[in-house]
Amino acid sequence: MTKTSGSILLSLLGIGGLVLIFHLFAGSRFFTLRGVDVRGNTLLSASEVETMVRPHVPSGVFKADLDLIRKKLEEYPLIRAAEVARLLPDRLRVVIVERQPAALARRSDGSVVCVDDVGMIFGDHSYWRAKTTPPLISGISESAENPNEKNRQLIMMYKRLLAELNQSEPALSSRVDEVHFDEDEGLRLTLADSRIAVLIGREDFRTRLNAALDVLDAVRSRNAETLNILRISDAERLLSGARIAYLNATDPKRVIVGLDE
Repeated sequence: MTKTSGSILLSLLGIGGLVLIFHLFAGSRFFTLRGVDVRGNTLLSASEVETMVRPHVPSGVFKADLDLIRKKLEEYPLIRAAEVARLLPDRLRVVIVERQPAALARRSDGSVVCVDDVGMIFGDHSYWRAKTTPPLISGISESAENPNEKNRQLIMMYKRLLAELNQSEPALSSRVDEVHFDEDEGLRLTLADSRIAVLIGREDFRTRLNAALDVLDAVRSRNAETLNILRISDAERLLSGARIAYLNATDPKRVIVGLDE
């Protein structure tokens, strides 16, 4: 009994000693983080990602909580997903999936931000890397309950709008400066050359915008006959210089012209 108890005690002491040595070794300078290998980044620099990682590796690579680091990285607006792995003895590998801007949006305070496919708002206009700048969107949800879902639906409608406007020549998206989303009325476009608002609703976007542009072309060319064919009321006032406030083209067969009073 005595010998058995002694053996057990020695074994426990041995295991405890190994555990102590392990913890001392795992926290030693041998495992101090020397660097972070970053992959998948285009919007963020490797140094920016490493700066985010380092505060969460206080006790070395071996003891680093990889799941915690991943969660902290995914809290950053530009990072959609992240994976973290050890490269023993002294490095970490971080693979990130960045958010990609699907549109540029004007917030209520006037600032311009990016919105991705799932409706997440992030960054600013500097993250837009395409050669051409598409029409801005406004009317996105910034603080409502589950805003990302609402914004995701708006982005889907916005993409459908651009696809329809550019489905044949001439491409019409360049005629639009801003797209405003209204829950009741649908889409309202602000024209790039005149800043006139054109209400086009939720469907037949190209047909409706073309109808509004036909009216504007007739007004600019002072073509009374075309305005009569288009059944535009107040044609005389339009031709005499009355300013157009908006065009309602939700019925493309009869565009309603709103005048400044």
